[in-house]
Amino acid sequence: MNRKSTGLLLISVLLVVGIVWTSLIPKSRDKNIEVGPETIIEGVDPFLPAELKRPEGINWDNFKMDEIAATEKVATTVKGWSQEEINRVVLTLGEKVSSVRQTGSWTTFGNEKKGGFVDRLNNLVEWQKRIDNREEIPKGKLLNQEGAGKKITDLVEKIEGEKVKLILKPIKYVKVVYPRWIECPMSEADMVVVGADMEIEGKKITSFYGEMVTAVVGKGGEIIKLALRLPPKVTVGGEVISFKTEEEVRAGRIGNFGIRETDNLRVNAVTGELVYVYEAKSNWVKPYFSIEGNTLAEGAPLRVSMLYSAAK
Repeated sequence: MNRKSTGLLLISVLLVVGIVWTSLIPKSRDKNIEVGPETIIEGVDPFLPAELKRPEGINWDNFKMDEIAATEKVATTVKGWSQEEINRVVLTLGEKVSSVRQTGSWTTFGNEKKGGFVDRLNNLVEWQKRIDNREEIPKGKLLNQEGAGKKITDLVEKIEGEKVKLILKPIKYVKVVYPRWIECPMSEADMVVVGADMEIEGKKITSFYGEMVTAVVGKGGEIIKLALRLPPKVTVGGEVISFKTEEEVRAGRIGNFGIRETDNLRVNAVTGELVYVYEAKSNWVKPYFSIEGNTLAEGAPLRVSMLYSAAK
């Protein structure tokens, strides 16, 4: 090997040794490198149902939310179903007790044209009058917000057998395009849809899948369809729960936001409020933020509601 080749080999060896030595030096010892705080990665929310869609993206530019003070834990007690309660549901909805049929945790009543069920496991009551053609649409005057609110409040209180406090949503107007109901302007409407959550012990109670009560009310005040999630018995006390800040919500894992109304969308978040989600089957109530926002669906504006776990 000549002198030139020996020199090149020596230089190559020194370069390799230098690279290896540099890689072995801990980064924190390099005075020119700042070591930042450890990043905390939010885990997956184990309680958010897989059936809820997740947003494709969230724009937080216009989002505002008040800070929520820590409060005592909210708990529930298991609701039992007596035959008297079942009969009260059936009679309140205009059906006969003789039509009641029991299958496991399900109670059905009525018939195919007009009837419903009680899902005792999920504390859910559903009832519907089937409309097969436009001649069967009720005649008369549409109820306004106040009238529709009073109608479903009275109905829920009769089913519950006690006073309830409903938090009403603005009514929607729908028309029948058989076999569907399509949202429309008031001037074209055949019916109104009214939804509401419930206030119990000062807490707003809702569900993962929408309001605690939704009703379709025809002209003249006739109930056409009802979906009612019977409220839990709530107690407040014991452990104190702290809630996430606006900054922590903005930084939340996108897979932990559940959209209630529609498919995956890019959502413009606007406001947030604290609600308590009731899960009857597992018998718990947990705090969530209801994030209200909007998006575009098929070129038209659409209101969107997302749920995100509120407890720290």
